[in-house]
Amino acid sequence: MSLLAQQSSFAEIAPRFDEALHINFSALIGDPQATAARAAAALGLEGFAGDASLSASLQTHAKADAAFDGAREVAVNEDLFRRYGAEILGAERWATKVAAPQLA
Repeated sequence: MSLLAQQSSFAEIAPRFDEALHINFSALIGDPQATAARAAAALGLEGFAGDASLSASLQTHAKADAAFDGAREVAVNEDLFRRYGAEILGAERWATKVAAPQLA
């Protein structure tokens, strides 16, 4: 139920987007303030200034026993897409077909 509510909310704001706004974790880590500001503007939250702690907390993100490494994150994502990209895209197409009628 919460997924449908979330999708419904996204459907309501979708007309605000001229093109898809893609934000991944690597972009957020690389430039947290600018990326968060782009997302806020796309959602209609004009004047979002963020806060200095956003950069600090994201740049110290760690996974298990290793500090975040942007280059490694990109390499892992590229490898996953190379190996499972067809399945991921197929699942997205299927979800769009199934969810689209529910959101109309």
